Amino acid sequence: MGKQSGWIVIVGGIIVVIVLIFIHSYSAKDVAEERLKPTALIRVGVQDNPISAMIVIAAVHHLFHKQHIDVQLVLYPSGKRGLEAMLKGQVSITAASDVPILIHTFNHPNLSIIGTIAIGDSLARMVVRKGRGITTPRQLMGHRIVTQEYSDIDYYTYLFLQYYHIPVKSVILIYMPIVKLVQALRSGYADAAVVRSPYTQQAQRILPGQLIFFHVPHIYKQHFNLVTTKNFIKNSPHKIHQFMLAMNDASKYMQANPKQAERDVIHFFGLARRTEIIALWNNYQFKLTFDGQLVPTLKRQAAWAIKYGKVTSTTVPDFEGLIDKAPLEWAQAHQ
Repeated sequence: MGKQSGWIVIVGGIIVVIVLIFIHSYSAKDVAEERLKPTALIRVGVQDNPISAMIVIAAVHHLFHKQHIDVQLVLYPSGKRGLEAMLKGQVSITAASDVPILIHTFNHPNLSIIGTIAIGDSLARMVVRKGRGITTPRQLMGHRIVTQEYSDIDYYTYLFLQYYHIPVKSVILIYMPIVKLVQALRSGYADAAVVRSPYTQQAQRILPGQLIFFHVPHIYKQHFNLVTTKNFIKNSPHKIHQFMLAMNDASKYMQANPKQAERDVIHFFGLARRTEIIALWNNYQFKLTFDGQLVPTLKRQAAWAIKYGKVTSTTVPDFEGLIDKAPLEWAQAHQ
């Protein structure tokens, strides 16, 4: 009887140990799986343009998921539209060039640039319909030019006219949404349009052999940036940190594998945009950074915006306060 009781105790002990091991293993597995799941959703505005390549690379290589965040990309025809969506709370982070960020900074001091993802010579072009009596830039005087206001191509238009000593008042500038610019050329409503990729290529397809292209190289060093709000940085530091870790990984991948990254972006946007993407690739430096020329560029743009009534305020924003290096510095220190 004593031996039997002893065996019962031993067997019972073994069963308890097995159950405890099972419970521990299950719990550990459960926790591990939970850690692998994305823990935060971030809606990110992306310009429907290959200049957004770094965000695309982070998405297609699952670099956001690696940092346990679920990023939903929302495409917009321009950075201006993406910024407007962010200010309405539709996205938390967006990508935009310097000019629309500058314009919105006058009225929205809550904005923060958290990194530049591409720098290069502006690919804007002055596109002219043949048969309008315009064979040189100075012959644009007296003619209708369409472009998108409050945008990088708006600023480029000003620099182009200034370069050729064409007074702004000597041309008829008409502003419309970027998606309507090529149609204005096609219909004959406009004699010329200032457009950028992908609308430059669209104009070439729609009006083959009917256009003249004018361009001033190196007139404008464009910065394409990640922008969010100070409130989002303050209230969601984990999301910002994990997002920047993924973007830093994407930047490193693009530096180490430029050709493969180019193929990835062509695959994402489609083969029909291959020529456009190659042109951008040869023109822009894709690297997550802060460029020392960003603030001086913003200051020059602010002077233009005030002079030509793009903003109502005459007080230049605090551009040093606009730039927040902390999230990127944190990401770089934790990789």
